[in-house]
Amino acid sequence: MKYFHNSKKKPLGFTLLEIIIVVIIVGVMATFGLPKYEVAVEKMRSQEGANVLRALWGAQKRYHLKNGIYTNDISNLDITLPALENFTSLTVGAGGNFPIASVQRNDSKYTYMLWVNANGDLYCVGDSLCTKLGYQEGAIR
Repeated sequence: MKYFHNSKKKPLGFTLLEIIIVVIIVGVMATFGLPKYEVAVEKMRSQEGANVLRALWGAQKRYHLKNGIYTNDISNLDITLPALENFTSLTVGAGGNFPIASVQRNDSKYTYMLWVNANGDLYCVGDSLCTKLGYQEGAIR
């Protein structure tokens, strides 16, 4: 039994053409929105590295105040770090304008390194994504 709207006896519902147009519009909107979504997700993942670097920066500064140099051995630092989920390697050392700590991100889509210098400035190296993530681009000197 069909239900009809008003006295013209027109069936209720959408035509196939209307549904196709809506699907096309949603597809176009998704095409433009997906890259921004991916960048937002990657920015969230990069925050793990930034948080670890800030903690390492503080630990390196304490070590430097006590010993006059930065350490190349993370076990010398008064810090316990959780296992990294989104970054593959963690290094410490150097000082000055050089990194006192760095983390590397390698996955099938993004490859970049975040590093922090003795002043606490965070930098990103290795992918055009760095500026989209909100980090300064800076090659290691």
